[in-house]
This record gives sequence, structure tokens and C-alpha cells, in this order.
Amino acid sequence: MRESFSGGTYDLAMQKQGDHAGDPSALAALGTTCFSADPSKAGLPRSNSWQRGILHPSRWSLVLTVGSVLIALLFGGWIFHVVENRLVAAAGESLAVAAVDIADKLDLQMVERYGDIQMLARSRVFQAGDAAAMTEKLQWMADAYPVYEWIAVADATGRNIAATDPTSIGQDKQHDDWFRLARESGGVVAIEPRASEDAQGAIVAVLTAPIKGRSGEFLGVVTSRIALAVLEDCFARTVTALQAQWGSHVRIEYQFLHRMGEVIADSHLREEGVVNLRRMGLRSAGLFDSAPPGFVEERHLRRGVDVITGYAMTKGIEEIGAFRWGILVRVDRDDLVSPIRTTMTKIGLAGIGMVFPLVGVLLWSVRRLHESHTMAVEERERAKDAERRFLHLIESAPDAILITDGEGRIVLSNRQAERLFGFSADELAGRSIETLVPERFRERHRVHRARDVDKPTVRPMGSGLDLAGCRRDGTEFPVEISLSHTETSEGRFVIAVVRDVTQQKLAERELVSAKESAEAAARVKSDFLATMSHEIRTPMNGVIGMTDLLLDTKLTDEQREYAETVRHCGQHLLAIINDILDFSKGESGKLTLESIDFDLRAAIEEVIDVLAGKAADKGLNLACLFLCGRSGHAPWRPWKTAADSFQFRRQCDQIH
Repeated sequence: MRESFSGGTYDLAMQKQGDHAGDPSALAALGTTCFSADPSKAGLPRSNSWQRGILHPSRWSLVLTVGSVLIALLFGGWIFHVVENRLVAAAGESLAVAAVDIADKLDLQMVERYGDIQMLARSRVFQAGDAAAMTEKLQWMADAYPVYEWIAVADATGRNIAATDPTSIGQDKQHDDWFRLARESGGVVAIEPRASEDAQGAIVAVLTAPIKGRSGEFLGVVTSRIALAVLEDCFARTVTALQAQWGSHVRIEYQFLHRMGEVIADSHLREEGVVNLRRMGLRSAGLFDSAPPGFVEERHLRRGVDVITGYAMTKGIEEIGAFRWGILVRVDRDDLVSPIRTTMTKIGLAGIGMVFPLVGVLLWSVRRLHESHTMAVEERERAKDAERRFLHLIESAPDAILITDGEGRIVLSNRQAERLFGFSADELAGRSIETLVPERFRERHRVHRARDVDKPTVRPMGSGLDLAGCRRDGTEFPVEISLSHTETSEGRFVIAVVRDVTQQKLAERELVSAKESAEAAARVKSDFLATMSHEIRTPMNGVIGMTDLLLDTKLTDEQREYAETVRHCGQHLLAIINDILDFSKGESGKLTLESIDFDLRAAIEEVIDVLAGKAADKGLNLACLFLCGRSGHAPWRPWKTAADSFQFRRQCDQIH
């Protein structure tokens, strides 16, 4: 097919020559010497001095061959260097991600333990001082969360009265830092990991919270020891995933550091509390708290080998500024690159084994080619070279290119067109261009094609319309088409550049779908929030109602105080639930105001009854006077009105 169009290609090359007649470089690129009518003037001058000189084929071919081998070796070395660097960069990114994942898991663990110690300190069991109940609670906590090495409660004098380790009960801890700081500060105290005698010398982090009475008096402390050895097991899955990815031959190490660089956990040497990596000059130990998570290539301080270290830093407990640790995860560089080095070495040896025979063949071929060339062959080769250059321009184009004659028959196509439409070059040759158009558009396309051939212009086809192409199997796909025309000795030809825009259309549809999905998710969230708020409000009304009934019974002062507290909390919680319900209804467009008949006077009296207790607590006497008629002496009658009684009561309740 391409040979059949060689004449047209040659003419197109001649046309390009005419377009660039004033550009010497363009003339040289198109091989203008091939158009010389005198063969003796074509090509380089042939003389004995040239054949015997430095440009003799037997000499320059050897130089060319050796140079090609050297370039190939240099290129191979460069490829190996690029591959190795990319492998190291990918491994470093994986290590940085692993360090961030470990830091996140540590943060989650420590925040949960921080919440645990506050919950225990505020528990009524601990405020009541029942040692047996406290011991049972502590033991349950230790069993539920193995990360606790030891949990204990000390009274106001510093004596342990409850603990998970019975042998520590009765010990005097009033001079220990954690007890003294908790008593003096009145808040949660955190102590960075260190060896603890309470945990049999294990490396533990300490959290201590004061236990206070109702009046804020100091009753004692609850303290916990969090074992770092158990925390290490929490993120073993992260290290295991890396090990599975790289293979068992890769050695993965990790370390936890204090912010000052002291090792508090070590996966291999267990040098906790002994080594300070920042003082020893380890780069990663100086980067985890001064730079965002990342990786660095450095030298292993102990083994003296190159390693890749990913680093990150935990957020710790931000409320008290504690447990900001550095996370280092490293692997030996040689463990990662040794497989690729072995593979590249084998490829290089195989390449060398193949290159030497090829070099000999190349030398022989170059000499034979030089000896067999004649002036006529050189002229023909120049013409073919011009054709090859033109075809190369067509074949190297990123879009499909089709060239048709005046009758709409395809005379030339590139590989992109073959891949796009599913036809081979030979199958496309001679076919009508309408073969690549969906059947429902073919007749209209013939009319437009005939009109364009009569009045050729360079333009995009179907501007503003959705164009479609048709593959060999009949499937259609969206395209963009640009048209241009050229004149040769064989007639007028149309050049069509076709681009598949399937991905662009899919991206547009995905954006629309994503928008609709987000809107649907927002509606589902609002509906769920409205339903749950309504379902929670029903039992809460029951709780408040039963509390009111309980208050109507005979109670002691203490019981009445507790019941009042329950009712007050329930009313506050009900108000919050009502706000959530209104918000969710408003967001989902379902908020409506009811309009029903109700007794306005009775509704106001109900609100006064609810607020009277609060007013009395503040030393106020809350009352409401209703005046009926202009003189205020008319007989009582219900005040009927139409409105949303529930919203009316809520607004009245919020006035206080």
C-alpha cells in the first residue's frame, strides 16, 4: 500500500521543498540532491584521495562501529543508573509512607489511652474510693487493652489502694514524679518513655490523672504504664506488608526516638535509653521534627553500610504537648538494588555476546554496500530517503492520519490509524473513507466530502458537533477531526487527522456522575440524621417524663438532687437533639412549621413551670399574669390560637 503511493509521497516531498525553497537546512533535510538531472553531480565527489583518506569506508565504518558500541555501553550504564535511582526513590517513598502509617497508629493508641485515664479519673467508682470496685475496674481495663503494663490508684496521701499488680498495693508513691506533678498541676500528667520499677524495668510511657471530688478536692490519682513493646506489635502489619513486597532477603529496621534523638524503641539491638542518634549525627534523626515526612539516604552508624531511611513524627497528645516521637524505618540499599544489578549484569553480558557478531556483520555489510553502489542507485536511494522521511513524519504522529484521494478512497494511513480503527494498512488501502464513519452518517458524509473537495479549506471538521468514528467491529467512539488539502501531480488529496477523545468524554461523564453521587450522598446523610434524631428524641422524652414522675414521689434530699440532675441533663440533651433534627430537616428541605389550634395560656404556663425551678435557684420568683379584657376583670376562658406549639415552647424556653 505504501509502495503504491510512493509517487504521491515523492510529489508531497517536492511540494515541501518548494515551500522551504529559501531554507538551506530544509533543502538538505529533504535530500534535494536527488533531483539533480546529471548523475555525475549528485552526491559527494568520488576521488581516489577521498577513498584513501580518513573517510574511506573501511576506516570510518570501524570508527562508527566502535563509537556505536561505546555509546551503547554508556547508554546502558545510564539506563542502569536511572533504574537504580528510581527504585531507590520508590523504596524511600514506601518507607516514608510506612513511617507515617506507624506514626498515625501510635497517635491513635496514645489518644485512646489519654481518654481512658481521664474517663477513669472521672468515674464515680474512683471518686467513691471503693478499693475492691476500683481493682475490678482496673483489672478489666488491663485485660481489655494489653498495652497497659500496670494501672494503679493512689489515695490523697500517695499510698496505692488499688492496682493490677497486687504486690504494689500499699506502696507509698507520694515522692514519685507522676504523683507529685498530678497533685500540683491538677491535670493529666504525661511522662515520656523510660524504664519503670512499677513495670519491672520495662520501657513504658506514664499517664496520670488526678481524682477530684464534687467540690474539686483532691482525692488521689489514677496512673497507667503503657508498654512500648506492646505498642510495637500494633503496627507489625505495616512492616510485614513491606517485607512481603520486597522479599525476605530485605532487612527492615525501625526505631522510635525522643524528640531530642534518644532511642526509646529498637527493632533489632534494643538500645532503648542508651543511644542518642541525633548527637551521633544521624541525618534522619535530625530531620523527623524539622521537615515533613520523607526519606533520606544515609550511612548506618553501627554497620557502616548505605541505608534508605523513611522518617515521620507523631502528633502526640496535643492538649498536653506529650509523646512527640520520631519514627525511623530503614532498609539496606544493597538489599534493594542487588536484584536489579544482577539482572542488568546478565542483560549486559547477553548484549555483549550479541553485539560482537553483529559488529562483524555490520562491517561486512557496510563495505559491500559501498562497493555495490552506483550513481543511479545513489539517486534512487535519495528519492526513497525523501519518501521514508515523509512516512516517518506520518508514522510518528501521535494522532491517526488518513490521506484520501478526490474520490474518498484511502491511499495512506499511519499505525495510529490502524490501532484506532482496527484495520491493517493493507485493509485500509483502497477503502472508502465512509467505511470508518458510522452507518447512519455515511450518506451525509459523502455530500459534505464532495463539497469540501470542490472548495478545500484547512479547518476542524464538525465544529461544535459530537463526531464519531466506527471501528472494524462496528463499535463507535467519539473523535475530533482536522482536515487539510494538498495538490500533487496525481491530483488533489485530503489529509484527515483523527483523535480519539473517548477518555475526555469519559472524564466529563465521570465528573457529572461524581457530582450527582455527592449530592445523593448529602441527601442520604441528611435523611439519616433526621431519622436518627427523631428516633432518639422519643426515648429521651420518656426518660424526662419518668424523671418528672419520680420527682413527684417521696424522695430524700440527695435522691431528689440526683433526679433533678437527671431531668436537667435530659432536657439539655433533648434540646440538642431538637436542634440537630431541625438542622437536618432544614438541610434536606423538610423543615415545616405546624399550624394547629392550641391553648396559648396553657402553653405559657407550661413554660413557666419548667423555668420556675431555675429562677428559684437564682433567688428569683417567676410568675405570669394574664389580663382578660380591657379592664382585666373578664371571666377566664381558653386562649385559642393556631401556630406550631412545639416551636413556640422551644422559643419561650430559650428566653432564659
